[in-house]
Amino acid sequence: MSISPFELVARAATPPLLVVGAPLDGSGTHRGEMRAPAALRAARVVERLDAVDLGDLDVRVDDAERDPVAGVIGLRDLVSASRTIGDAVATALAAGWRPLLLGGCCSILPGALAGVRRQLGPAALAFVDGHLDLFDGETTQTGEVAGMVLAIATGHGPEALTTLGGEPPLVHPGDVIALGDADHPRRVAFRAPGPAEVAPEVRVIDSLTILREGAAAVGGRAADEVGRGTAPFWLHLDVDVVDAEVMPAVTFPVASGLDWAALDELVRPLLSSSRLIGLSVADYNADRDEEGERAELIAALLESGLRGRVAA
Repeated sequence: MSISPFELVARAATPPLLVVGAPLDGSGTHRGEMRAPAALRAARVVERLDAVDLGDLDVRVDDAERDPVAGVIGLRDLVSASRTIGDAVATALAAGWRPLLLGGCCSILPGALAGVRRQLGPAALAFVDGHLDLFDGETTQTGEVAGMVLAIATGHGPEALTTLGGEPPLVHPGDVIALGDADHPRRVAFRAPGPAEVAPEVRVIDSLTILREGAAAVGGRAADEVGRGTAPFWLHLDVDVVDAEVMPAVTFPVASGLDWAALDELVRPLLSSSRLIGLSVADYNADRDEEGERAELIAALLESGLRGRVAA
């Protein structure tokens, strides 16, 4: 006998997971991030999480030209895609689900946060990424919004994106914890703004601090403190937070020093928190993972945190 998604929600002790594919590649070149949701499904992420699969949203950037004013690639396509993502997230939350967005690149984040804000009001953000994504239209070398999403989320960037949820910011900087930054040398080289210039209230815990203090300890504190310990929060996980030596299946790798075991320890307290309302997984480039080994590791990581299983 089939069970409706609404009955599943009614029966659940905690909000069940709804997998939503968001195969958005903000470069406009149709890179392997577009094929990430399919690769993660092939790694049985839906079954491993005992989730329901909504399928893929119709989101894409076909215009690879940079907007002459905003300095962003495919701005019109990105705004349309972000609205679609926001609608999906808001609808999922309204129906009692916890959405799991399978990206796609980091450009999925502003739409997700807009959907959260529309349905729940202000929420916090745990931002796990090897980069801080604080570039702007002038300092970015690529023009990709993926390198600007934390700036956009905290109110800095093209107005069409910062206002997706209404009056900016999408998330208050004081309600953001950024974990895993290893990109400081590149920001200095490109004379890009850092957190002190863009969002000084954002709490940044870089990869060196995580390695020094221990990933489990840092992750535990982050889970306790994000949103001042009381607010619901969204988790954004960019898999380039894992060191390039062990995670080559990304477009913009960094030498973070984190391995998969450290990432598991870091995000497990966040994934298991009762205040987690949804999450996004971004920047896995399936074209650089022909055998699907890294897709398996991502699926195991999510299973470890969301279902209490041991990561592979």
